[in-house]
Amino acid sequence: MFIGAVSFFIRNYLKRSPSLKVDYSFGNANLLALEVAVRAKQFKEAEVLIRSFEVNMRTLAIDHLALTCTTLELQSWVTSNGGTGYDGLALATHYGLLNWAFEQTKTFANATKTEQKAFTFNSENGRQHLDLVENSRSYFFEKQLRLIRLKMITGEIDAAWNHFIAATNQEPDTFFPYLYAAECIQPKWGGDLNRIQKLIAMLPELPEVRMCVMLKLIQDSFSQEENLFGGTMDDLVTFATEQLALIDNELSKEVPDSGIKYYIYNYVIVTSERLGNKVLKQKYIQLAQGYTTLFPYGPIFPQELAQM
Repeated sequence: MFIGAVSFFIRNYLKRSPSLKVDYSFGNANLLALEVAVRAKQFKEAEVLIRSFEVNMRTLAIDHLALTCTTLELQSWVTSNGGTGYDGLALATHYGLLNWAFEQTKTFANATKTEQKAFTFNSENGRQHLDLVENSRSYFFEKQLRLIRLKMITGEIDAAWNHFIAATNQEPDTFFPYLYAAECIQPKWGGDLNRIQKLIAMLPELPEVRMCVMLKLIQDSFSQEENLFGGTMDDLVTFATEQLALIDNELSKEVPDSGIKYYIYNYVIVTSERLGNKVLKQKYIQLAQGYTTLFPYGPIFPQELAQM
């Protein structure tokens, strides 16, 4: 029914990294204020705040709420507001992330019946809540973004790609759709190398997008022992080494805004670990300040880190 999303290599890296912390606000005061508002049931204030964010920040906000607030807290927001806006997006994302976290440790076939029921329950509820979200401009982009992963999990690769196109047609200069698309078009989900090359050709002239997508495809190539760029694994090592040097040089000139930079830093860390570049790895460990990100680590709920 699904394939584990995070490699054994990365899970081991997480276990060996005591400095890591689970804080998907990345210390941002506005994201922390949003979390406080939702937990205090100040839903009007939460709505005003999230609407004030730019597009990438809004995605970070929904992820932060989905990973930090409890199911009951998010359900309370939906009950109050109807589930047709950011409240529904946060709850649907929460259910999806619960399943994503589960996928990292076992397959559906190896799960207990209780775990299988929970997975199915989360899947159905996530889809239902996402369906309730309005298709108005305020929510359309975020809804399409979440649908990319939902369709990927069910093997509907063409549908997932169409949601990616819809999201980037509305907001072409954004970060997250390209990252989600880089996952869903891989062979392990039913995609192929031609789709990957097509996505690379479509990347916007935004350094943070190009850096993170290339690093993601490099890391996933190592995890799957298949060069997703074509060529041999030796070719991959050469290419990865060149890309790391270029990206380090780029980041030395200009740092991306907001929490996006932590996604790139974490990919540099795990890729440097793969290549045995201890100097570069240590440099970016310091820059990342211990913050975990959905990519490359997958979702980590606060209680999960304590069990690693």
